[in-house]
Amino acid sequence: ESMLARETIVSTYMGNFIAIPHGTEEGKKYIKRTGISVVVIPDGVDFSDNKDEKFVMVAFGIAGIGNEHLELLSQIAIFCSEVENVVRLTTAQSKQKIIELLKGVE
Repeated sequence: ESMLARETIVSTYMGNFIAIPHGTEEGKKYIKRTGISVVVIPDGVDFSDNKDEKFVMVAFGIAGIGNEHLELLSQIAIFCSEVENVVRLTTAQSKQKIIELLKGVE
């Protein structure tokens, strides 16, 4: 619910075909541990706000205790600043390959 509420406040679309849905401050009290989920959407999904096209092929759901989410945001932003890395995520053939890409292990 908190993630959906955040999306109504401001889009979590980040550019380079990615979005980073996350909750509101109010939702932080429900987080038991820091985590990340990665959803690859080969055909993409539209995150537009009726003004600009915002096509997403990879969505990173994040939750962080305290300010731990800031480190996750930073790592995702750095990795996805190169659209080639986003393409590599969308063509990964396994969960393990996605983990390796994000950890920088190949």
